Amino acid sequence: MGLLRKSRYKSRRGRKHILSLRKRLVLEHIDKIMKRALEEATRGNIKLAEKMGKFARKLAKWTGVKMPRRWRYFFCRKCKSFIMPGITARIRVRQNRYPHVVTYCEKCKNYKRIPVRKNKKTSRG
Repeated sequence: MGLLRKSRYKSRRGRKHILSLRKRLVLEHIDKIMKRALEEATRGNIKLAEKMGKFARKLAKWTGVKMPRRWRYFFCRKCKSFIMPGITARIRVRQNRYPHVVTYCEKCKNYKRIPVRKNKKTSRG
């Protein structure tokens, strides 16, 4: 925590700036790692893709940054493994009760439902 020494940053604004800068850098790094993991998965290197996904998740946990929602869907809630659509998971779109996307993890046999919201039409008036 050398960046947060009291003698160097006396004002709270300076400290918040450093924390927001770190958060932004970590989010960019997570984004790059996850994109690379998906590329590796499509090439067929599943083990490397899983390692990269685990590392991105650990990085978010270590730094106290929330994993972006975009990438949160690529992890199983039960076994915490990296999900690659079509390889380690089945993805289906269903209309029962409410429209939702169902992700089925092939490793732990767990279902995850993600609701799909309908766009509201804007009223002209």
